[in-house]
Amino acid sequence: MFEDKTLVCKDCGKEFVWTAGEQEFYASRGFENQPQRCKPCRDARKNSTRGERQMFDATCASCGKACKVPFQPREDRPVYCSECFAKMKENGTFELLPKKEVAKLELEMEKLDKYLGGVKNMKTLPKAMFIVDPHKERIAVAEARKLNIPIVAIVDTNCDPDEIDYVIPGNDDAIRAVKLISGAMADAVLEGKQGKQEAAPAEDAANA
Repeated sequence: MFEDKTLVCKDCGKEFVWTAGEQEFYASRGFENQPQRCKPCRDARKNSTRGERQMFDATCASCGKACKVPFQPREDRPVYCSECFAKMKENGTFELLPKKEVAKLELEMEKLDKYLGGVKNMKTLPKAMFIVDPHKERIAVAEARKLNIPIVAIVDTNCDPDEIDYVIPGNDDAIRAVKLISGAMADAVLEGKQGKQEAAPAEDAANA
């Protein structure tokens, strides 16, 4: 049987009650450690912006559109947006440029693809974010908290479950476990999209 416990928050030093229901929830998820922070401090920690990646405003030297880059722009080096860079690569413009400048442009493009490649075609914010290792992906967790994006994550013993909205206890170092959980998540997303697509014609028919 679980009973309410009075704990002391390690951040603010105030006492808070760890209810029996919360203890049962922790036990059902396989967590043995008790929470170290009260709810207000946990919420403040979740909404903190520590580790946020700094982006710089720049203007594309080709189309003149505003863009953001993960490095400090310099006056002696042109900056191109991803669309113009791809066009230059396709139409043979790179062949007219010095090799040194081409190497710099390709390096900058690699940085942009690394940091922004997954979101460049997104029109809206994601409804949720799935993370395998929250300890390693601390920047992603902080950015999701700042944008109020729910987080679904595989939480190992070296991670803080207070930062995650939907905890999946598991070993993030085991390839088979990660593959199994990631596959289940992917199947759930596909099933949800399929259900949404099937529901749309039914709604249109009902409204007609």
